Amino acid sequence: MDKGDKLKITITSLIGVIILSILIIFLLFKGDSATESVEVAMDDPSLMNTIDEAALEASAGDSSDSATQATSETSDSNANASDSAGADSSNESNASTTESTVEAVQTEYVPGNEFYIISSADMTNLYDGVEFDAKAQLAELVSYWEQGSGEALEDLMALERFEAMSYSLEGTDSFYYYGEVNSDGQPNGTGIACYANDQYYYGGWENGLRSGQGEWFSCYPAYLATDNVTAFHIYSGSWAHDLPNGYGQENVEYNSELLNDRYLYFQNVIGTFSEGLYNGEMYIMLMDSDTNVTEWYGTAVNGSFQLLGHADADTAVPILYGAYDQEQRITVYPECAQNCRVNGLNVSGSAIILE
Repeated sequence: MDKGDKLKITITSLIGVIILSILIIFLLFKGDSATESVEVAMDDPSLMNTIDEAALEASAGDSSDSATQATSETSDSNANASDSAGADSSNESNASTTESTVEAVQTEYVPGNEFYIISSADMTNLYDGVEFDAKAQLAELVSYWEQGSGEALEDLMALERFEAMSYSLEGTDSFYYYGEVNSDGQPNGTGIACYANDQYYYGGWENGLRSGQGEWFSCYPAYLATDNVTAFHIYSGSWAHDLPNGYGQENVEYNSELLNDRYLYFQNVIGTFSEGLYNGEMYIMLMDSDTNVTEWYGTAVNGSFQLLGHADADTAVPILYGAYDQEQRITVYPECAQNCRVNGLNVSGSAIILE
């Protein structure tokens, strides 16, 4: 090979190297431009609004239509990125969609709770041959009542002779009474009474009816403990017309092993009462089936709790708010928000005066 041929080969090789270098530089430049283009597009607010809108529509169950719409609107958005009116319209649409989505979450079905309704003790005849002295036993109870010894009262009322005394009144509207009377021989002033269904009252009276300050006990004999969740039911406070009227406190003790997860249980209720009904702002302690106790407030009008905002669903109405967190709510079935009262309370009939 002569020198001329070698020169040609060298020149050709150099030209190839130069072309290859130019091609590599060109490709690198195009790659940077593509990356930059993508970054610019993702930073474009109009495009992002379009993507957000499509995502919200997809979450509402129309994902396929939203995807098609998003593709179309992305192209329009890239072509009109500088059009501020278009961006404002997209923002308004996005805000509207977001608001409707939040509303859908707020109105989601929430099951209502149910309150356990207390009934009076359903006693049976286990007391044949059990002797009792109604006057002496009521006088014995008065001494402990005056000492404020609630536990001693509960212990006495659980004795057979006290249960036999109460059971002797079953099927009548009569009650044993020991205390002050008026000129007509009616309970008047201060006195104690024993009723059927293992119930007792000590306090003020007026013309045969409970009136003034007094305390009422509803007991449940030990043999009922296997099938009755209530152990003791107490109301202490103001009375008129033979019913709780005015400021008072209701307290309930339960047999914890019989609590049912179907219910919430009133353990303590403090507030004002009207004819036995909750009436006014009430402080309430609720217990669940695991014996967890929580504290709440609510407002009742003649036994019906007022709703706190709108109902979450037909079967869930919010009536109580948290004592320590006012955003917390107790929701109940609508019927459980009505006729809330001191349940199982015997009303006085004719007094059997024990002198």
